[in-house]
Amino acid sequence: MVVIGCAPHKFIKGFRGKTGYQYALYCDPEQTVYSGLGMIRTTASGGKGSEHVKSSFLGGTLRSTLQSLKSMQKQGDFLQQGGQFVLGPGSQILYSHLDAGSLDHTPINTLLEAAGVKTVDFSQK
Repeated sequence: MVVIGCAPHKFIKGFRGKTGYQYALYCDPEQTVYSGLGMIRTTASGGKGSEHVKSSFLGGTLRSTLQSLKSMQKQGDFLQQGGQFVLGPGSQILYSHLDAGSLDHTPINTLLEAAGVKTVDFSQK
């Protein structure tokens, strides 16, 4: 599993501490990868949301703003939308989705299924 974020690398340690994420993590603050993959910048919320997204567009924006105020540094472009990909083996693209807005994320279990990995029960979370 790999995550590519839009914030500078100095925020990796805090992200790992907050999320417990221990896999490959890269930074693309110049948005080179994002642009190359056709990802967009928008204020649209897009999509219907996903079972693992715990906040609304407004809530997410407020949380991002408060986080920036705490650190007194911008932690990336909040308008930048991401995407989800399941790749391999080799050059195969098993799943691809470009987010149309802040709530347009692929459900985690859809990604896990595409990768052939056991899914997660979110009903108890």
